[in-house]
Amino acid sequence: MCVVLKPVFESDFHYDEQSVIDYVPKLGGYVPAAQIQLTIEDNQNERRTLAFQLDEDILDRFLSDLLALQKEMKSMSDIVGKLPVD
Repeated sequence: MCVVLKPVFESDFHYDEQSVIDYVPKLGGYVPAAQIQLTIEDNQNERRTLAFQLDEDILDRFLSDLLALQKEMKSMSDIVGKLPVD
């Protein structure tokens, strides 16, 4: 995980509206973004990687969602211990 500077272009390319030959991207500036990379290993020991970037607001929401999920899992752990096992 790291902080990166993500380029922001003045206008996006629109496939239905213009030709890629005529498209000239113009850099409008940069914004900081969090780059997240998650690597997991499956049952066959194959590694899979998911990488994505989040701006500050979306990162805050993502972290809040993860914390809420963690609380839900902890509350479920209490319930699971009391469930009957066949």
